[in-house]
Amino acid sequence: MEENRFTWNLEDIYPDEQAWYQDLSKAKELTAKLAAMQGKVCQDGHTLLEALDLSTKCSEYIAKLFTYASCHYDAQMGNAGYKKLYETICGENSAAAEQTSFLMPELMELTRESFDRLCAQVPELALYTHYIEDLLSQKEHILDERSEQMLVRMQDIHSSFKKIYTDLRINDTKNEEIADSQGNKLGAFFSSLIKSHLST
Repeated sequence: MEENRFTWNLEDIYPDEQAWYQDLSKAKELTAKLAAMQGKVCQDGHTLLEALDLSTKCSEYIAKLFTYASCHYDAQMGNAGYKKLYETICGENSAAAEQTSFLMPELMELTRESFDRLCAQVPELALYTHYIEDLLSQKEHILDERSEQMLVRMQDIHSSFKKIYTDLRINDTKNEEIADSQGNKLGAFFSSLIKSHLST
């Protein structure tokens, strides 16, 4: 029990990996539905509401999936299973971002006046008023669809280099052993340094 005092309980997020993969499938389905709306997002209030709801749900699923996978991976970077989970959600996040890169440019077609008119037709859209206001305030920084896709791909390249570095640092770097106050040998990893400190 004492060893778990400073660890997170990831079962609060998912009870097991099967549940994680089930949500991964749901995230892919939602992404596909949103991607199918390309070119139609702002055609009417109901379509806009559906697109915004799908985008929100996709983000929630991916955030939850990523938290579970990254926490496991951060705790045990040498574990092949956790590495697979982490790389899987990173790949899905990149794929989802590229598939839905049209969304921001299409939302930029809105003005505050046109959004208010759509809200009058579909009152539920009012939930997204602050989001749309914030988005429109950044209008000059939103790129066209092709440029947004290119930006996503550049982020993927950056992530790939980071993954390579992490693999080399964690799996291919030999670390010297250190001893805690009881003389127990520990690998010189950050987590081991913490354990050694707590044992003093």
